[in-house]
Amino acid sequence: MSPDLLFNLGIAMGPVMVLFLIVPYFFARRVKTSRVRHEEIQQALNRRREALEAEMAQ
Repeated sequence: MSPDLLFNLGIAMGPVMVLFLIVPYFFARRVKTSRVRHEEIQQALNRRREALEAEMAQ
């Protein structure tokens, strides 16, 4: 492998990959969900799934 190729791979796998991880991290930090709210969302999703399954079964 040429030194230029190794350098370019190092740039791509180093700082560039960090950017791909930092952006979602900041979005995830903005989400404020309690355990109670999480459970409410799960129940709502389960009700929607059950309704869809019942509709598909007809």
